[in-house]
Amino acid sequence: MNSNGSGYFSLQDFDLFCHLPEMNEHEKTLLTEQSERFLKEKIKPIYTMLRDGLGCRTSRIGYDDRDFSYVHLAFFDTPAEEKDTFLNLFIGKRNIQIITNTEYPSSIGRFYQNLKNDPEGFDALLAALPPDQRFTSRLYTKIPLGPVGWDEYYFQLVVKFSQNQTSAASIMRRIDGVRAGFEKAMRKGLTTMEIDPRYGEEATAYYKSFYQGRNAKKSPEPDAFMALRFEYLIPLSDILSPDRDAVAAVWMQCARRLQPIMTFGNR
Repeated sequence: MNSNGSGYFSLQDFDLFCHLPEMNEHEKTLLTEQSERFLKEKIKPIYTMLRDGLGCRTSRIGYDDRDFSYVHLAFFDTPAEEKDTFLNLFIGKRNIQIITNTEYPSSIGRFYQNLKNDPEGFDALLAALPPDQRFTSRLYTKIPLGPVGWDEYYFQLVVKFSQNQTSAASIMRRIDGVRAGFEKAMRKGLTTMEIDPRYGEEATAYYKSFYQGRNAKKSPEPDAFMALRFEYLIPLSDILSPDRDAVAAVWMQCARRLQPIMTFGNR
C-alpha cells in the first residue's frame, strides 16, 4: 500500500519523472536518490516476480540517469541480449510500456527473414492473442544523437498498427519501404528535429552529419537505424488502485503474451 492506503503505487511515486530541460548538480543528486529509492522499494519486488515467472535467460533493471524520465526492465532469451529480440518494460510518468524490442541490424534482418520464411506462423501467433486495444505494433527509424556509445537516439514513428492490422505482410511491406526510401526518412527526421527545441543544436548537428556534408555516410545501412516493437501500453491510472500482486499480474500477463513473438524473432 502507498501512504494513502489506496494501492501499491501513488501519483507521488512518479513525481521523479520530471523531464527537466536542464538540471544542476543538486537536482541531479536529488533525482538520483529518488530513483534509487523508487527502484528498490517499488520496482524491484515486481521485477523479481517477473524475472522468476518469465524464466528468461538473463535480465536487468535500471533507470534513465540522464533525463530521469523512466525506469526500465529488460529480459533476454539469448546470449546476445539486446542485440537480439528481447522484452522491455518502460515505466514512466504517464504509462507503462511492455514491449518486444528489435533494434539492432542483425535482429531486424533476422526478424524480417523469419517473417518471410514463415508468414503463416507469425500470423497464427497474432491470431492467438486475445483482442486487446492496448496492443500495437510499431516501426521506427532510430538515429543516434551522439558519437561513440550511441545510447541516445531520435526515434521517429514510421507506422503504428492495431492488433487487427498487424501481420507478417504489413510489417515486411513497411520495412521494405524504409529500406527503399531511407534518405527520405532521414530528411523527415531532421526537419522535425530542427523545429523541436527538445533536441538542441548539438544533437541536431550530429544527426545532420549522417547524410550531409563531407563526413556524411553516403549509403547507411537502413537496418542499423530501425526499431520494431510489439507493445502493450498501460495507462498510469490503471496501476494506482491495485495492490502489488495485481499490478505484477497484469504486467506478467502482457509480457507472457509477447514472449512467443520474442521467440519467433530469435529463431
